[in-house]
Amino acid sequence: MKINKHKRGGYYTTITIDGKKRFIYGSTPEEVDAKYTELKYKHIRGHDINQNPTMEEYMIQWYNAYKKGEGAIKTQKMYQNCINNHINPVFGHKKLKDIKSSEIQSFLKNIKGSKSLVHKVRITLNQIFKAAIADKLIDFNPVINTKIIVQDKPKRECLSPVQRELMLHILEKERIYPLVYTLLYTGMRMGEALALTWKDVDLEKRIIKVNKALEFKDAKPLLKAPKTKNGYRDIPISEKLYSFLEKYKETIKNSIYVFPSPEGSMMTYTQITRLYKKAKKKIDKLFEENEEMQKYKFDFTFRLLRHTFCTGLFDAGVDELSAADIMGHDVVVMRSIYTHIQESRKAQTAVKIESLYEEKNEKSKSKKANLE
Repeated sequence: MKINKHKRGGYYTTITIDGKKRFIYGSTPEEVDAKYTELKYKHIRGHDINQNPTMEEYMIQWYNAYKKGEGAIKTQKMYQNCINNHINPVFGHKKLKDIKSSEIQSFLKNIKGSKSLVHKVRITLNQIFKAAIADKLIDFNPVINTKIIVQDKPKRECLSPVQRELMLHILEKERIYPLVYTLLYTGMRMGEALALTWKDVDLEKRIIKVNKALEFKDAKPLLKAPKTKNGYRDIPISEKLYSFLEKYKETIKNSIYVFPSPEGSMMTYTQITRLYKKAKKKIDKLFEENEEMQKYKFDFTFRLLRHTFCTGLFDAGVDELSAADIMGHDVVVMRSIYTHIQESRKAQTAVKIESLYEEKNEKSKSKKANLE
C-alpha cells in the first residue's frame, strides 16, 4: 500500500476490492493506514464494502423485505408512519454507516408525541439497524446505546355500576347498542365482535367462540386470524347476555353476522366509525348539559368496555388463569392487569379510610350543636 499526499491537503491511498477501485482519504498517513486496514478486515469478514446506501434507500429495502404484506394492516401502517413521518425527514439523506448513537439519542428526545410513539420509532430503528448488520453493511447497531424510552403506563379506566347503567340507558335506542351490550358482557375486542357470525354463538351451550377478527384496509372490512394463539377462545355467555342475545337474534334475519351493516354484510370502517361517533356525542352531550352529572363523566371507547369487563372478572374473584383464557391474554399480561386493578382498589380504599372519621366528626359536631 502506497500513501500519497493530496494536492489539496491531507493524504490518500487506493484499494481494489471485487474489481472496484476505492479512494481512502485522511488528514494523516496514520489515519489513512487505519482506514485501509479496517476496509480489508471488513472485506475478509464478508462485508459488502462497495455498498453504502443512504438510510432512505435501505429503509425502503428493509420495509419491502420484512414488513410489506406481513402481519396486521394496522402494524404495517405503524411502521410506515415511523419511517415516513419521523425517521426519513431526519436521517433519510445520511449514509447508513455514518449514523451515530448520539444522533439517534438526540432525535428520540426531540420527537413530539407520546412516549408510546417514541418507543415505536425506536423499535423501528432497532430492527432496521439489526437487519443492516445481518446484511453485512455495518458492524454496530447505534440504537443499542440509546436510552430506552419507557412507555406511559396505560390508564386503564373502567365504568362504575352507575356509569355502566347510565351508558346503557343513553344508548338503548341506538343501533350500536347490541354491540356495546355484548362487548360489556364478554370483554371482546371490537374487531372480534364485528367478525362474529351466528355460527360462533352457541346459545344452547352458552358459549361464544372467538376464532377470527375484523380489520380494515382502505375502510373496507377484511377477516383475519387472531393475533396470537390466545386469541382463539370460548367466552361463557352470562344469563343477562343470553336473554339479550336470544331476543336480539330474532331481529337479525338477513345476515349471518351478529353485528351486520344495514345491507347484511360486514360493517365497513366508515359505518362503525359513524355509529361510534354518534354514541359518543350523545353521551358527551348529557354531561355538557347537566352539571349534576359531571361526577359520572367518562370517555366512551370500546377499550373502556373491555376493561370494565376485565375489572368485573377481578371483582367477581375469577382467577388470573381463567381470566386470561376469557380475555385472550397471556397469563403474564393478565397478571399485570390484575395487579393494576388491585393497586387501584387499594387507592380507593385509602381514600375511603381518609374520610372515614371526617363523616363521623361532622355528625358529632351536629349533635353537639343541637344540645347547646
